[in-house]
Amino acid sequence: MRKRFLSLAMIFVLSFAVSACGNYTLSDSESCPTARKGMNSGGPEEYNIADENAPPQNVEEDPFAGVQEDGDLGFLSHGEASPARADDQSVLPYEYNGGEFVLDYQFSSEGKLDSIGFLLFLDGKPQAYKVNLHAPGSECATAHESLAGAFGIPEYMPPSAADFQSNDTGAEYEYLHCFRTSEKHEEKFSFVFTPDTGKKGDTLDMTIVSVTRPDFQPDMKETSSYGWYHQSFERVLKLHFNEDAPKSDSIYGESITAFRDVSIAEKKVTSSFIENELVKAGWNGVTMDTLDDSVYWTLVYDGQVVYDNINLTGKDTLTVRYTLCGTPGARYGISFFLNHKPISFDGAVSCDVTLSKGNVWIIEATIDTAKLDGFNTFYATAVAADGNSVTSKTGSILLYKED
Repeated sequence: MRKRFLSLAMIFVLSFAVSACGNYTLSDSESCPTARKGMNSGGPEEYNIADENAPPQNVEEDPFAGVQEDGDLGFLSHGEASPARADDQSVLPYEYNGGEFVLDYQFSSEGKLDSIGFLLFLDGKPQAYKVNLHAPGSECATAHESLAGAFGIPEYMPPSAADFQSNDTGAEYEYLHCFRTSEKHEEKFSFVFTPDTGKKGDTLDMTIVSVTRPDFQPDMKETSSYGWYHQSFERVLKLHFNEDAPKSDSIYGESITAFRDVSIAEKKVTSSFIENELVKAGWNGVTMDTLDDSVYWTLVYDGQVVYDNINLTGKDTLTVRYTLCGTPGARYGISFFLNHKPISFDGAVSCDVTLSKGNVWIIEATIDTAKLDGFNTFYATAVAADGNSVTSKTGSILLYKED
């Protein structure tokens, strides 16, 4: 417990400034109501009441150890580029009129971040996309990195002329695109995607989740955990459908089949669950009376809370148990990722749940370790689909096998 307390203290000392509304800073959040960090990274109290008790990452052999003394990791801001605004300067919903949709976006970063990746969600569900870089000669850099390799982390690849064509980027759909960044970096680009969901008349949330240094994996020699890497925060926009999303038997982007024996159930919250699961996962001070005040998640592997890595050598299976409970009426899409690609189960890449008073959603699944080779990054997300609840990403852990 002492190690976890010290780790949490360090999280609040580090000045990792974030914002998600163009050039706004975090202090400008009154002008940008949806600017906030993810559940695991802190945020305005009105969005994340229980964050002070969120499970911290294991910071042993922390890749950021060299910069912790001066308390400065860097700065990251991301948001929509040149959106249509209402008279009160709020961002108006985007309009979908069929075919591929294009969302102009931008980010800026400073410091020792090295790379930034983005996950995109529509109505809480992972949405694959292509990236269209803005033409050379603009004021923004055009660093480009494809994540199409075996583990999603190939070498850096500079952009080609085809990358700057209109909507037809010539690129394959992907779930996370990684941008290499410099010490002081600005980038403008476009998300290009065909919606996987949405009916005419719907107005759905588009949630863009940034992930810091997504191309990092511990090597189990010099590092054994993700430290301060793979942190996240999100920007939420609205997409109004003037046409139905195209009907298709195929899902854009590559998902992974790694789960079997998946069970999804809603059960009553008991005092035993609070004491033995929520508290064990780091959610201290929660009672049956305060359960509705926020949203709480847990993730255990073979019944254990893990912050860094799991050696799968000699193991045939690994059981994953994820729970989500809290504010009644909050609607979420729960997804699991392996190497930044969603794991498919029950014919989908996410599970839609609506929280209800006094109940907890429980997802249990078995990973067949024979399907995993080498080193693999695993995490889960719970993405709010209603715009009024906080989105969370669990800490990344390494699943690996020894040679």
